[in-house]
Amino acid sequence: MYLKKFKALPFLILILVAATLILAACGDNTATSAPATTAPATSAPAATATASPTTVVATTASAPTTVPTITVVPTGAPTTAPATTGGVTTAPATNTPSSSPANVSGNPIDVSKNQYVDDRTNPLEILRSFYNAINRKEYVRAYSYWESGASKLAPYADFEKGYADTAAVELYNAAVQGGAAAGTTYYAVPVSLKSTKTDGSSQVFGGCYVLRQPNPANFGAPPFTPMSIYQASVQQVKSGGDTVAIMNQSCKDLGASTENSFTIPPVPHTDAAVAASQFLDDRSTPEQEIRSFYNALNRKEYVRAYSYWDSNVKEVGPYQQFAEGYKNTEAVTLITGKAQSDAGAGQLNYRLPVAITAKQTDGSTKKYAGCYTLKLSQPALFGQPPFIPMHIVTANIKAVAANTDPASQPGQVCS
Repeated sequence: MYLKKFKALPFLILILVAATLILAACGDNTATSAPATTAPATSAPAATATASPTTVVATTASAPTTVPTITVVPTGAPTTAPATTGGVTTAPATNTPSSSPANVSGNPIDVSKNQYVDDRTNPLEILRSFYNAINRKEYVRAYSYWESGASKLAPYADFEKGYADTAAVELYNAAVQGGAAAGTTYYAVPVSLKSTKTDGSSQVFGGCYVLRQPNPANFGAPPFTPMSIYQASVQQVKSGGDTVAIMNQSCKDLGASTENSFTIPPVPHTDAAVAASQFLDDRSTPEQEIRSFYNALNRKEYVRAYSYWDSNVKEVGPYQQFAEGYKNTEAVTLITGKAQSDAGAGQLNYRLPVAITAKQTDGSTKKYAGCYTLKLSQPALFGQPPFIPMHIVTANIKAVAANTDPASQPGQVCS
């Protein structure tokens, strides 16, 4: 794979996270031959979802078949903002101090607290979601982006304490590199960070994150494991230091080599995102989650599709029954209406009208219309892991006449 040490032994993890945390800085049965069932809502708490994610990027889930190595070549002109972090770093910076402040380097990623971003579509979106959670003080959610059992990942209580003095973090990335080994795609993302503390001081950090994603098509049964942060190496950049050099060196310290860069296209935010040619794993909004669900169905990634449902909803049925319900479905197109929302006790409830056209394996076409109900737990109310993301709790989907225009259906079924 991309990591030199993984080439010889894909599953041997010898690389310890230099800094696993920068403490203060840095399935329903719809669209098939049978309509979906209606499942009762659960009492899981939920949150303030804000605007749909804007800029940043996405990638496909298809992994290379070879075992390439990684190259890390940061791009983008440094800015002049000085910076600080509110937490421990893995090692002191190796650059020589001077009287000038350190610069961030790379392309800015929007991690503003004024939106809710919970997106695992690609490595940049995960890092965006991670620092969005930090800026929103949703630390259990931030912790959830780390791979369970990651080497050197601190206990949750220590992780949260590390951000006690952090007011805000800015994130910048350089070129994403990666490769694959044993059915898993690895990504290396060089980053720089500007962290501002509650006292107004700031610092710059440079480093590298490694993320990995098991091939979603390889899962034969739940649970589904999404892309997650695997390890990281981050350190403070001293005054006048070379941020780019530190970013490069951090990736090398994690085993990066010199091949294979990834082009990361923008994450789609339209119903066309359900196409099998895309990969979408985004729970930021009800629209994006339902699109992700149908994207998984179109890509035949049924365990991933099943994972968007609340695990406590019995009516969706056991996994094998769920997957069997789609065996005659070749492809699905989706039209979403306008989501309706209302707040409950510590949660947000969403109702999303949809129209679905399902092409069957025998060439026939079936049409459905209905309503999904989703819930989002209030992330700030979680006191400890695990974090519960937005999930589907009910679906009321019914067949409609073959000559019905699906576009006329959304908005009429969630009253």
